Amino acid sequence: MNFPNSRKRQIFSLPWVLLLIVLLIAIALRFAELDVSPGWYSDEGTMLELARHLSNGNVEYLGINRSFLLAGRMPLFIVLLAVAVKLWGVKMLTLRMLTASLAVISTVLLYSLIWKQSKDTWWAFSVAFVYAVLPRIVFYQRLGFSYHLGGLLVLIGVNLLWLYWNDGKRKYALFATVVFGLATVSDLALLVFFLPLMIVMLLRRWQDAFWGGVLFMAPLVLYAIGMYIGVGEAFWYDWQFTWGRVAVSLPVQIATSVLNFTFLSLSDPWWELAWLGFLFIPDTRERGVHLLFWGLPWLGIARSVSIFDVGYYHQIPVFPLWAIGIGSLLRFGLPIAENRLRASMIALVTLIKSRRSTLDNFVTHLAVFVTALVIFALLLPLAIQPLAIFVGQQMARVIDLPVNKVLVDVNDAQRTVTYINQQVHPCDLVITSPALAWAIESRATGFQISQAFLHNPTRHFPSDIPRERFAYNVDYHMARYAIIDPVWRNWGMSIPSVEEMTQEIRSRWKLDRHIGSIVIYQNPTPPACP
Repeated sequence: MNFPNSRKRQIFSLPWVLLLIVLLIAIALRFAELDVSPGWYSDEGTMLELARHLSNGNVEYLGINRSFLLAGRMPLFIVLLAVAVKLWGVKMLTLRMLTASLAVISTVLLYSLIWKQSKDTWWAFSVAFVYAVLPRIVFYQRLGFSYHLGGLLVLIGVNLLWLYWNDGKRKYALFATVVFGLATVSDLALLVFFLPLMIVMLLRRWQDAFWGGVLFMAPLVLYAIGMYIGVGEAFWYDWQFTWGRVAVSLPVQIATSVLNFTFLSLSDPWWELAWLGFLFIPDTRERGVHLLFWGLPWLGIARSVSIFDVGYYHQIPVFPLWAIGIGSLLRFGLPIAENRLRASMIALVTLIKSRRSTLDNFVTHLAVFVTALVIFALLLPLAIQPLAIFVGQQMARVIDLPVNKVLVDVNDAQRTVTYINQQVHPCDLVITSPALAWAIESRATGFQISQAFLHNPTRHFPSDIPRERFAYNVDYHMARYAIIDPVWRNWGMSIPSVEEMTQEIRSRWKLDRHIGSIVIYQNPTPPACP
């Protein structure tokens, strides 16, 4: 295809070349051996279970029907995933290919945002590069979370709001508010972006704030009305339970936020570098916008959930906070440090030469060398750590993260699912974690849901779910198999009712076999299929 000379020059200009480099890096790190690493996570199983039923026209989750909300999920991402599994099958790779693609697009949007704001190509490249290679960001963008869709929509909204801020055209504000609203029906937690949106609209043109707020809430309100008309009692029950989980007192919110910030500071040096980097952004307005749209929502998320340990993934929508901070440190902070170091070294050399005339230019060269060495040492972590991520199969072992303890090895998971599916009939009940339950070709349920069915308290489900909400009996005494995987063993055992059930299974049921980190027990007196 022949392009005009001006078009050719534009395509091969520095901003486009740097964007292409970042894009290729992001693709390589997110898609390399995605089918074998990381291990399967329970939230991924939840997504696939909901999408599998929705693709067949049903709303069901491991034996509970009528609503996604009791499983802590909103519909937008599930609908998108249902389309994907209809096309490419109900597979973990289908989910991860979808979310990794969303993550790659988010990288491009972040580059676009910084470049449009500043017209500083190297700042845009630094931020997008950090977003593309920072180990924790890469790791969590290889897992299939619905937050990746919400994060993408947020980045689209912020890009549009920046255009609105600059020229005041209402069409940008219109599209931005709708996009932010759609993000809330992907993940309810993204309501935290309502306040930044309102602040921008009030500062830019206060008359727009009212209809902006209406448009922001419109998708969520329409979803709620539709669900209430369709399954009113079930939806209202689920909404009350979900709201009760996040509605905590102000002192608890403050304590949780402080605890989250402290643990991140102690466990991840990148966190402190990110905040330090914001101090080096030269434009006060740009610094304020980024703190408003990433820092304030981070506080909104951190006030109610644990975002360290296995809850780190809650930060996915605000990962740009890390990239912008560290990228700004690279773009603006390091040159300042280099100049000051160089000046101090030159002053030192001048002082030495004034006292010892035998010294020659070697000392000056030595000063430059030391300066370059220091800069290299500062950049070395960004160069080495991402290379380790290329080894996709070993990622979980290279990057020592708390979430590793609740990931199910892919090979163990596949062997277990194959074995169980060869043993069960469609009416048999299998109890396990959502990380495996979605792939079982018979009736399956989660260990928490089984306890909730028996009116026992759990972490994520109420103990008084109406019996008519269950598609089948999920009492674990009725199960033929219990599959204890790392999710159940390393996380579920912290729930007293689950621990008691596990002790009973281990003492009274027959040990069927070990498959890697997974232990399978068989009920000695399973009920016969009807």
